[in-house]
Amino acid sequence: MDRLTVPEAARRLGVTPDAVRKRIKRDNIRWEKDDEGRVYVYLDEATTDADTLRDQSATERLFKEMQSQIEHLRDQLDKEREANRENRRLLALQLEHMRALEPPRDTSSDERESPETPFEKAAKGEPPPGDTEQPRPPERSWWQRWFGPR
Repeated sequence: MDRLTVPEAARRLGVTPDAVRKRIKRDNIRWEKDDEGRVYVYLDEATTDADTLRDQSATERLFKEMQSQIEHLRDQLDKEREANRENRRLLALQLEHMRALEPPRDTSSDERESPETPFEKAAKGEPPPGDTEQPRPPERSWWQRWFGPR
């Protein structure tokens, strides 16, 4: 058994010093504290190899799981893109059908009764059709009534 400091043990195990401290906290590794407060870890060759293999297998499992998840997400994205493409195609087809159902627009001005709208006539001061009353003068506001005409 080798007596190592936390950084030395981390280097030998191929992990960070924090990972070694976590193992110490969980009591997964043999350790001791000296009178000055330094922490030492005891490792032998079998422990080092087993821990390294365990860490490598966990890393490989995580890597394979992530690859599987990425592949799943790529498949899902491809399906969504295909659905979006189909929706755009259907929308374009529907727009074509709607245009075919619309009556043709006639832009000739012969069909209009008058080139001016009732609003345009009112702006010129002409009374609207069917209105024979004389328009009333606009009512004066309160300040015009108070101060009088000037």
